[in-house]
Amino acid sequence: MYRDYRIKPRINKLEERTKEMLLTTANIVQLYQRENFDIVEVTKKYAKANVLFEDCTSPYKTFNNNPRITEFVLFCPQWNINWRIECKSQQKVSDLITRVFYELDCVTELKENKLILVLEGAFNLPSVKNKLNDKIIEYGLQKRVWFGSLEEFEQKILKRIKKYS
Repeated sequence: MYRDYRIKPRINKLEERTKEMLLTTANIVQLYQRENFDIVEVTKKYAKANVLFEDCTSPYKTFNNNPRITEFVLFCPQWNINWRIECKSQQKVSDLITRVFYELDCVTELKENKLILVLEGAFNLPSVKNKLNDKIIEYGLQKRVWFGSLEEFEQKILKRIKKYS
């Protein structure tokens, strides 16, 4: 399919492409930027809406002990979705592994049902996928963590929508 990039600028950052996919695929009603984010408050206030929150605070800290910001939290009660979404784009395998392993260490602190890791770059290497999968199994997080490419994530959402529609 031909797309005229002069009319609509090409989106390069993984976060922006993820946001565009979520806004179109998941039929989001509202988009909020939210620094002081509390999922308990959200579930009460938006009980029937599909809402995407951007740049949310996390219950865990960065490597330097600073407040951590999550790219997105997707809340869609009609599809039983309450997911924290992290986008990681690294070209160096060691950087990607370090970042993702840190995320896995913090999963138990999350109030959302699932942590979604949208990955690109070094993620495409089978050795990286195997290491991540082994670590998820080692931590017993198979039901709480999902990882894959943006395209695989889009298919996951479409499958979930179809299941609950």
